Amino acid sequence: MPVGWYFDVAGNLTPMIGLVFQVGGNYKSFDESVSIGGINASASADLKVHEFLGGVRVNLRSNRAVVPFGQFLVGGVNGSVNVSASATLPGQAPIEFSDEDSGTDFGIQAGGGVNFGLTDSIALRAGADYLHVFAEGDGANLFRFHVGVVLLR
Repeated sequence: MPVGWYFDVAGNLTPMIGLVFQVGGNYKSFDESVSIGGINASASADLKVHEFLGGVRVNLRSNRAVVPFGQFLVGGVNGSVNVSASATLPGQAPIEFSDEDSGTDFGIQAGGGVNFGLTDSIALRAGADYLHVFAEGDGANLFRFHVGVVLLR
């Protein structure tokens, strides 16, 4: 899912251990159209996934300018889809269909990265996460690579 965002808030219990709460969203749209022998068909789907997770972060603060971290989070993952399709046959009224569905499932996320300190209050972050969603059937495995700005207190 190529388009997304996330935001987290963390508080340190010790210089090495912190608690973190994270929310995020990812989005993808699919559109297809086909025409064969006067029959025209089109379909579209909008998929949205939102995560609400909390857990523990371990920071390795041996150097203030470069702080690697790892984290383990658990929580809810909400997914929704909106699907619509239409077809036209020569001499017939258009056929249209639309439906939507959503659900929330339990998820666990493991990840980490590095904060690169620019000043005493701003750092750049690069990292990666693996999220497993315990949905019906086999569930889902999601990977995310992220870069962003960290505001330090």
